[in-house]
Amino acid sequence: PGCVSSHPAGDGSVLPALAAATGLDGAVLALVAERAEALKVWLHARGYADLRCEVPVLGHSPAGAEIPGTIDLLALGPDGCLLIDHKSGGTGQGLGPYWPQLSAYAALLATVLPQHPLQGVAVFWIDHGRLDLATLTVGVGVML
Repeated sequence: PGCVSSHPAGDGSVLPALAAATGLDGAVLALVAERAEALKVWLHARGYADLRCEVPVLGHSPAGAEIPGTIDLLALGPDGCLLIDHKSGGTGQGLGPYWPQLSAYAALLATVLPQHPLQGVAVFWIDHGRLDLATLTVGVGVML
């Protein structure tokens, strides 16, 4: 099942309920919907048609501690997957302080979804409308 609403960004039919649930005004929610739709279009154009939201993951550290988490967006395509984390605030540039989280999720994906090789990790800056993507070269031995 997909996670991106089937409502067009300008439809507005879900905006009143979202405004009540989030406390955000309609203009902000419309902008977020527009940016989500743009991301969906960008992903589909690159073959990532299966979009999965809020994917729970659970791994273990070398010492045996549990590492639980939730992947905001996992985009699956014929050649593999992209791991996308949604962020707001901040500079809106780069993976920066989020790399430890993203690399931990990437390592978990290699074990739980080996049939979908990881093609890249990204941060989608919702309030900036920007996607910062680090692509991975398969077979080079990228250490995550």
